[in-house]
Amino acid sequence: MQFILPYLLFGIVLFTYHENKDFFNPIVILFSIWGVIVFLSSLRLYGMYVTSQRTYYIITLGLFCFYFGYLVSMKLKIDNFNELSSTNITIQRECSINYTFVYIFCIITVILLFQDLRIIIFQRVRIGEIRNFASTPTSALYSSRGRINGILRILVVNPFLYVILPIFGLTYWKEKRYMILQVLTFLVIILQFFTLGGRLFFVLFVFHFLLIRSVYIPRKKFIITRESIQFFLLIVLAIGLFLVIARLRGNQDLLKTLYIYISGCVPHLDVRIKIIDYDNIYTMGLASLSGLFSVIFQFLDTMNILEKPFFWVLTQSKLFVENAVSIGSTTKINAFVTPFFYLYLDFRVFGVIFGMGVYGFLTGRLYRLMRTSKNYVNVFLYSLILQGLMLSMIRLEFANSAYVISLFYSLILFKKQSRKITIRV
Repeated sequence: MQFILPYLLFGIVLFTYHENKDFFNPIVILFSIWGVIVFLSSLRLYGMYVTSQRTYYIITLGLFCFYFGYLVSMKLKIDNFNELSSTNITIQRECSINYTFVYIFCIITVILLFQDLRIIIFQRVRIGEIRNFASTPTSALYSSRGRINGILRILVVNPFLYVILPIFGLTYWKEKRYMILQVLTFLVIILQFFTLGGRLFFVLFVFHFLLIRSVYIPRKKFIITRESIQFFLLIVLAIGLFLVIARLRGNQDLLKTLYIYISGCVPHLDVRIKIIDYDNIYTMGLASLSGLFSVIFQFLDTMNILEKPFFWVLTQSKLFVENAVSIGSTTKINAFVTPFFYLYLDFRVFGVIFGMGVYGFLTGRLYRLMRTSKNYVNVFLYSLILQGLMLSMIRLEFANSAYVISLFYSLILFKKQSRKITIRV
């Protein structure tokens, strides 16, 4: 199966791209990534262990169920809630960015990240050790935080790190009012690196920048301008920073590191599936939607309203994947478990079939809405959904509380601006 699947996926990619002429189509992105992942994992470089055929069948089943859900959404008639029509007129609802809230959330994020930076400098944490320091609950970062500080990080800082990237793209390409937000965005990017140690943030910045440009700037109208030069320099800068950070974190063999990051999720998933089968515990949907439940139970616990219930504590213990496991003779990996892990943990194979089918259907519907109206809210939500697909070698993003909250930000960061009335002839 691992030798046939990449060719099937690449074939569907070519067919879908031919039909839509859009590189940022969800099937093109998802199947391109997983074609590369499965192909590289089948090579078993650097002493990587053999992955069972059952795991490859689960991956195949999940991907094709996603594709089926996408096809269903593309065939069904779509109702555009941003447009109300009658016999003679069309009333189109438009949105604008609520910059007041954007700047408020941005300032809160910068202030709290500066607090973390001060502690990291005081503790003399090296750049290569920042990520481990920031992810250790017993570190000085967490001991200095009060209740209000913790709530602000859950509801504002962590989700805003997702939100600011598509917001910046919308502002840059569509509204041309980007100087202040541009400075704040780069400040947040720098601060998140020196306080969280994340290097993927640079790649995501370029990804959202590219995506939103493709929505609002047609290819045939593209010429060499100041914006296009800045765009090219941003790509070069992001790639350069990614490589530099990898070296600073002690990754001497960059090719091996890149290979493990891309393809190591397959043997890792194989190990986790065996553990799930051995434990024989069903989480009944809590794993796939743990991002939402985590926010609810964390907030209730922080406010001393309700302690975390036993079933949620048990679910969290099964979701813990930060402990590194061996996937090769000299290789260990953690965290990168793919969306199939969460769906399988919930309802086993049925969870993979149903969950990926629904995921594909909702993604396809949002893709059509985005391409039909190019409404800010639709573009914003689709950017975040497509980001989740691009990072599908890591996890199901709906299991990430910050990601789930960022989706709800679409309710407060955009406001109705006007109604355009067109007389039909």
